Amino acid sequence: FTNARSPSPSTVTTIISIFTGKYYSSLYWSAVDATPFKGMFKGAIMPHRDPSPRIAALLGMAGVKSVHVVPLWGLGRELGVGQGFSEELLTKRDYGHADEVMKLLIDRLEAQGGSPLFMYSHLVDPHAPYDLAGTHGTEYERYLREMELVDRELAKLLQMIAAPDLAKRVILIVSADHGEAFGEHGTQYHALTLYEELVRVPLYVVLPGAEPRSIDGCARKQTEEGF
Repeated sequence: FTNARSPSPSTVTTIISIFTGKYYSSLYWSAVDATPFKGMFKGAIMPHRDPSPRIAALLGMAGVKSVHVVPLWGLGRELGVGQGFSEELLTKRDYGHADEVMKLLIDRLEAQGGSPLFMYSHLVDPHAPYDLAGTHGTEYERYLREMELVDRELAKLLQMIAAPDLAKRVILIVSADHGEAFGEHGTQYHALTLYEELVRVPLYVVLPGAEPRSIDGCARKQTEEGF
């Protein structure tokens, strides 16, 4: 989809929108008064008291297991974003790297067998201060190299699901929570504006048996026309 847009220019607000189908402004946010993750998020404003059903919980009601691989701990179930998942697999540290995330994801997928499963993870390597793939070059060049780290790990997943026993029954959706600004409209990083550099995102859907094609219209219109 060449014209996909994120519902917000920051991570938590986008992911909770994906999980609930609501704009973050329609959800209930309040301060965290407990101390999950050794108190790292105490006082943070999160949707942990919002009663909206998350997609994982709805799937669970239909008998579908769900797994959330969590490198960004703020997306975990205790803080409200990742509520409803059957299983939660956290990386060893907050902002866990893509190679650890992909190992957790692939290992769990291999152990699943033939029953239905919904999996979600968030690869957070492309993020300021852009130092995971070297510190030489401009911030933009360093950001692109961090994107390459994610591409390398996604290649492992693509190779796995290309196997005959998975190729006919796995649907893969790859997107982004937001973009990143590098001086456009006088801003850096994200969460500051709603300009295209922050809300226009990649969106790829890999469907069994579907021929690759580019969809230039909005997703809703394509669905109404029988996508």
